Amino acid sequence: MLKKNKNLLLLIHHGPHGSQQNAAALDFLLAAGTQQYNVSAVFCDDGVLALLQDQQASKIQATDYSHNWQALPIYEINQRYVVENSLRERNLSINDLTILVEPLSHQQLVDLLQQQDFILRY
Repeated sequence: MLKKNKNLLLLIHHGPHGSQQNAAALDFLLAAGTQQYNVSAVFCDDGVLALLQDQQASKIQATDYSHNWQALPIYEINQRYVVENSLRERNLSINDLTILVEPLSHQQLVDLLQQQDFILRY
């Protein structure tokens, strides 16, 4: 079991549909948040699509988890980031997302990763 005050980062890079990776990442984040670890979530690559507003997942017979990400602050997961290049490559902005996140440059991401005790990739 992880000790408290350890830094734990989830790197969420899968898109919202086609697998259960986002649901698993969300479940893990919420569970880790209840254990009072220093938890960070970074959305990158297609993972930024999980945060898009107004998803119409039912049209492809998928489950829409986009609003579930809004529970993160309730579980004190306040370190939420999105990689700027991932947004830019998909012609998105922070205003297109369902939750407040802090944008990270490549160098800021590298710095954040170096501060972590544990990194999990979903």
